[in-house]
Amino acid sequence: MTSMPALLPDGDYSRDMRGYGATPPHPRWPGGARVALQFVLNYEEGAENSVLHGDAASETFLSEIIGAPAFADRHLSMESLYEYGARAGVWRVLRLFSAHRMPLTIFAVAMALARNPDVADACVAAGHEVASHGLRWISYQTVDEATEREHMARAVETIERLTGAKPVGWYTGRDSPRTRRLVVEHGGFVYDADSYADDLPYWTEVKTRGGVQPGFKFSNAPAGTVAYAIIFHDIDVALQGGTGDVLHWIAWNIPASANGIPEGSLPAGSVQGNNLTGQPVYMGPGAPAGPRYHHYVFELYALNATLDLPATASRDDLIKAMQGKTVAKAAYVGRFRQGEAPAK
Repeated sequence: MTSMPALLPDGDYSRDMRGYGATPPHPRWPGGARVALQFVLNYEEGAENSVLHGDAASETFLSEIIGAPAFADRHLSMESLYEYGARAGVWRVLRLFSAHRMPLTIFAVAMALARNPDVADACVAAGHEVASHGLRWISYQTVDEATEREHMARAVETIERLTGAKPVGWYTGRDSPRTRRLVVEHGGFVYDADSYADDLPYWTEVKTRGGVQPGFKFSNAPAGTVAYAIIFHDIDVALQGGTGDVLHWIAWNIPASANGIPEGSLPAGSVQGNNLTGQPVYMGPGAPAGPRYHHYVFELYALNATLDLPATASRDDLIKAMQGKTVAKAAYVGRFRQGEAPAK
């Protein structure tokens, strides 16, 4: 006899199976319209799985080759199907929508758009929305959190560079259990299209891991200290195969007279710069689950002058601005990991 699996109490079940229920709200579409449609063109060509992109095998997903096997080599037939979309298909669709004067949303994979910037130019010229479809057209189900977060930031930066504006819509398409939280933590988006759960748009609460900015007390500052700067980063994650790491937080012009920073806020006059996600906020530890600890470093700089930097400044901007003004430096290192501590 097969037993039924145990059911979790409703409070422990994270899926919403009720939605709007039997009486959905009136959406009140603009102009009194009876229906609202978003026509979408997915642009993924040149970002799919391919050994040319450093992947282990060729693409197998969503093609005219039913049951396509994964080859640890180039699959020229598969590649040509994707190439058709970039060479001919996209232009046919753009001409069609132009002829009927209809707006279109482009779910653009950033790597694909960067390989064919003429498409980006045409979409901008036509007034179409260019939403982010991620950095790669791959499955993120088993991609570690740090990599997915990095890909998200790079996708936004790439689309902004190609179109002149940051995307306000997000759609991964082959998402992970962490994607929606990472979208919220990145910030700047109006909508997330990675759900097929309803006829109408809906809101959902997302528990983020931004964390609370910790408080510190500063002491033994050298004479002449006017202000402090802080750089907080994860030194165990190298980005893009280089020597960079994950920047979680930068702040400067913290008044020396404050003798520290309170938890959750900064003294008046302090300025926060952009972290890895491009947002001027504190981002707490978020190392992927696993047995290994990540080492997070708070670097504190005592400065003999305040810095004339905009809130959009990067870590490189801050380090350059501190040259010749740093009179002392201290560091505090902490460890973080997700999950149970490894057995001794």
